[in-house]
Amino acid sequence: MQKGGVGKTTTTANLGCAFAQQGKRVLVIDIDPQGALTISMGVDPLQFEATTYHLFLEEKSLSDIIVSTEIPNLDLAPTNIDLCGTEAYLSRGKSGGMMLGWERILINAIQSVQNKYDVVLIDNPPTFGALMTNALTAAHLILIPLQCSYLTLRALELLHPIIAEIREKVNPSVDVRILRTMFDSRTRHSNEVSEQVVKQEGDHVLTTKIKNMVSAADATISGKPVVAFDAKSDVAIAYCQLAEELTPFLK
Repeated sequence: MQKGGVGKTTTTANLGCAFAQQGKRVLVIDIDPQGALTISMGVDPLQFEATTYHLFLEEKSLSDIIVSTEIPNLDLAPTNIDLCGTEAYLSRGKSGGMMLGWERILINAIQSVQNKYDVVLIDNPPTFGALMTNALTAAHLILIPLQCSYLTLRALELLHPIIAEIREKVNPSVDVRILRTMFDSRTRHSNEVSEQVVKQEGDHVLTTKIKNMVSAADATISGKPVVAFDAKSDVAIAYCQLAEELTPFLK
């Protein structure tokens, strides 16, 4: 979703934690230069000498940059603000000549470690470019967090031609599902948007809905996903339900 604050990072962190609690070996990859996923895992993005920045520059392998987290079965490929410099590099190359095959850097990296993990989750930046193209090329499933608001519903419409192009040119088998986030059943607005997206997108909309809860923000401050921070909260329970709902998509 090309809009900030819809729950992309929160979903990546908590879904990863929920899968890990099921006993699955999970890798979460941060390719948002803001490093929000890295921070959500309780670590300082600036402490790492090797990050996904070096992965995209092809200076390090994915194995070189992966670190363990405090959550059993859950590993992290961290990033920091240095990643901002990769867009120009991927489109033009170090020497100024066109760099070929840049959209496959991430999928090639994931394939090099795929035997070590049951699930790989990628946290994208909120803008379309070389980084997101790499993620969409690598993905079996595109999970779109949609905040239950009209502005986000309109932003969803902009994604359809992008996904169609990805399917046509690089990843014909990729599937898509929509996750309704920040849902507030007490408001007419939230309910109307939730119903409208089901009418528009049909079976692509997941059954699970994520409520807008204070516990999610508190968990971020603590440096832990809410699934680990407050397992009995409605948000944590919903993300565990989401992991169950998405299990059939795992390959």
